[in-house]
Amino acid sequence: MKFREALFWQPGALTRTGISAGFLVPTVGVGYLYTLTGLAYEFHVLFIQPVLLVAWFVGARAGYGLALLAAVERFIADRILEGAQADPFPLPFNTGMRLAILPSCATAATKALAYCRGGLAVGAMVLPGLPAKGRR
Repeated sequence: MKFREALFWQPGALTRTGISAGFLVPTVGVGYLYTLTGLAYEFHVLFIQPVLLVAWFVGARAGYGLALLAAVERFIADRILEGAQADPFPLPFNTGMRLAILPSCATAATKALAYCRGGLAVGAMVLPGLPAKGRR
């Protein structure tokens, strides 16, 4: 399979379920690793990658679900580790930021995929002055 074919691969229903379930394991694993290492290390990129890949190959809903799981997981880890923090404000603030960033990644991945497949005129939708894909 060539790179382009792999990039635009459209898996069947059973494979999409497997992809979603398969990326639950690394997401939970990164959350556990975050809990073990404490507040000294941040693993944002390791949380974002599964969300992007699930949104790309499975769809936006699955990406949103994984993003919500990752944010809740980080919230729980922060609650466990909150004894190391004196101020209670960062916990809800950071959770809110994660709830803003992770679903945005899922949305961006699905819109980019739709654009690449030719099903969405991103140029016309975002910036009306730009020509849509395929039009000049």
